[in-house]
Amino acid sequence: MSTVYRISDRVDIKVDDIVVTISPLNYKIKADMQACVMAGKPMDAAVLALKNSIKGIKGLQLHDGSEYELEFDADGSLKEDCITDLLNIPESDKLNVIAISLINGMPQGEFLDPQTKKPMDGVKFVEKAKQNKKK
Repeated sequence: MSTVYRISDRVDIKVDDIVVTISPLNYKIKADMQACVMAGKPMDAAVLALKNSIKGIKGLQLHDGSEYELEFDADGSLKEDCITDLLNIPESDKLNVIAISLINGMPQGEFLDPQTKKPMDGVKFVEKAKQNKKK
């Protein structure tokens, strides 16, 4: 049986030594991503996916040793500075692949490497989706 992930669900993914909380993408973001890809702008598609799918992160610290915290715009999307920060960490390639793969929906089990079609090394689901209660 397939699992349905709602836009309000939050799913923790372990990526090497960090844990990233993601949510599925809505159809408008997926359409915008597809338009970017068709226009030959895959990096713009990746940025759209990162901006709208990442909802939390654990295991990152700033150069002074303090915990790194994400910042969000009023619409709940990741701020541009945070996207730039995340594109400069060692795990950025894997984060990009995870985010871009969400154009096809939340994977049913594992995130696959787009080139090898095998499970991505160092990437796994941490727990089942937890519903984000809207207040």
